[in-house]
Amino acid sequence: MRIGIDASSTIPPRTGIGNYTYNLLQALGRIDKENEYILYFNYFRPSKIIPKFEQPNFEKVINRIPCRVQRVLHNNLKLPIELFVGKIDVFHSPNYFLPPTRGAKGIITIHDITFKRFPETQTRSDTRYANKWVPEALKMANGIITDSQSAKRDIIELLGVPENKIDVIYGAVDQRFLPINDIQILQEVKMKYNLPEKFLLYVGTLEPRKNISGLLQAFAILRQNISYKLVIAGGKGWLYDEIFEIVRKLNLTEDVIFAGYVPDEDLPAFYNLADLFVFPSLYEGFGLPPLEAMACGVPVVCSNTSSLPEVAGDVAIMVDPYDVEGLAEAMHKILADVTLQQKMRAKGLKRAKLFSWEEAAKKTLAVYRKVTSS
Repeated sequence: MRIGIDASSTIPPRTGIGNYTYNLLQALGRIDKENEYILYFNYFRPSKIIPKFEQPNFEKVINRIPCRVQRVLHNNLKLPIELFVGKIDVFHSPNYFLPPTRGAKGIITIHDITFKRFPETQTRSDTRYANKWVPEALKMANGIITDSQSAKRDIIELLGVPENKIDVIYGAVDQRFLPINDIQILQEVKMKYNLPEKFLLYVGTLEPRKNISGLLQAFAILRQNISYKLVIAGGKGWLYDEIFEIVRKLNLTEDVIFAGYVPDEDLPAFYNLADLFVFPSLYEGFGLPPLEAMACGVPVVCSNTSSLPEVAGDVAIMVDPYDVEGLAEAMHKILADVTLQQKMRAKGLKRAKLFSWEEAAKKTLAVYRKVTSS
């Protein structure tokens, strides 16, 4: 097969979908030496750096059309993707948007449907675009991949997609995420970002869906009993002004550290340096950061909603993300109990190993084969 994959999201700085795509491609390169892969990169700015994919059966195709223009070409003018990547048997879009094809089968990954479940947490323009074009992409697709059973149920319920058209394929953590015993590495990262001695960690984009406002309110309660800092690692997304306003209102300016976007090479050290990882998101299609934290041996508190119970199992303490006092109580419970921390670290390390990018790649390849043979 000649398999086209939109790899544009793997261009740094990578966030959730970019990491998903990058790790999937690396795993496909490890397990599949027979099929040809055409990695399609569309970006406009010349300063962008394309990741290295050096597998002999990987070919890169670069398109320098602005994203908005490209979407008009595909959505409105219906130009097939083959005009850009050549003849292919299947085209996989890991990022919601599926271009028309001339003869290739189309596969789309839908990570979540925030635009239906929590439209108020997105910008109006993003919500309008998703409501118009995601259903169109789902109709065109020969196969749909999603990250969890929770996301699959949402797609069936809210978008009316037949169950047999959807395959659930769990993600996993990159091999970089593991306990770090090298004190020098940890100290270098600690000094580079001026991290405190004792801190709680959140990792993710600053956006309403992540419920950072609720985390800050819970942290303010926690600070009345335990002396810790809160480190928030993640770039600014959208509708984030409220986050900084809450920090000011709750007098947390000295206790909350905004580290900004943390590059891949430093992120494992952040997890290792943290005493507790907290992820009170309202809605996740998969929720990779809690699994990354577990792989690094960090106790986790996360929401009990959407896909997070599938990811965390019985390892994390899960709470209602709207219950600020319950979130503060869960954090305090762990921080005050060394024995509990040790148990959670051990269980988390085992849990993280249950998820594998090689397994995800095998199942994704099976979807490619299924749609091309039908």
